[in-house]
Amino acid sequence: MTTQVHASIHIYNFTTGPQFAYSGNHTFQPFVRALAGGAFSGMAINVLLNNVPQTGEVSDTDTSFALGGSAGTDIRFAKYFAVRVAADYLRTYLFNEGQNNLRGTVSLVYRWGRGGVNEFVFTSNPLPGRGRFEVKDPARITLLFPEK
Repeated sequence: MTTQVHASIHIYNFTTGPQFAYSGNHTFQPFVRALAGGAFSGMAINVLLNNVPQTGEVSDTDTSFALGGSAGTDIRFAKYFAVRVAADYLRTYLFNEGQNNLRGTVSLVYRWGRGGVNEFVFTSNPLPGRGRFEVKDPARITLLFPEK
């Protein structure tokens, strides 16, 4: 007899906010961000005995407010390219409890346009299965798309 428990948990965050950067140095450009938005979480649990479900699937979902911030620096190594090193903090309130999340990221930044005001950033989180794309407009407003 083999008993298995299958659990699936998904958490998605969507935040937006201003980014303030110091551009006095050509090589290093430190920045800070203030972020606000929402979070969604879904979970499902199944219990199997010899691959036969023993109970119905137990599942739950929740949404909450999310608040956070970020700080880091862009290190320019070519005219249009930089490496971004950042630390992010995110506070969510899923399932009537507060969660504090801290994450470090390393990103590749590609800038284009006059003075490099437009940029595309691919960020990969060191945790397996997580990552995000970040698109910024010339006004330096940051849009963070849901994580997977």
